Amino acid sequence: ALPYLNAELAGAQYNPAAPALNWRRDAHHIVFNVNEIAIGNLEDRVEAETVAREMVDLVNRTWANRTIIAPDHTAYQRAAPMQVYALLPKGNCRECGQATCFQFALKLIAGEAVIDDCPPLLWAEYADQRAQLAALLA
Repeated sequence: ALPYLNAELAGAQYNPAAPALNWRRDAHHIVFNVNEIAIGNLEDRVEAETVAREMVDLVNRTWANRTIIAPDHTAYQRAAPMQVYALLPKGNCRECGQATCFQFALKLIAGEAVIDDCPPLLWAEYADQRAQLAALLA
């Protein structure tokens, strides 16, 4: 079911070698393995049971619809820091709150910052780089 879930869940990170699929929904970090589902950041047992039931239903619905879903066997590849850095203005202006553009690149990759945190990237002259960053980090 993992390749079908990979095709259906936006932002999922599929690792066919594990095999496992990581996904975030709201505040929950969810890992689908071959025989189990692990869910993190739950407040209590009631929430755990509710979210677990929803995830089991999601897997079952996806599997039931597998004849109309094209499985996606693409493995998740995290962007390399130098790829991201190459697309930044490289002015080390600190407007993003980081000491250097390279530190900002690391924050982008980790999901601890967003492209809009860099004010220069909003300038027209950086429109191409901004679009490339958005695609790379999607």
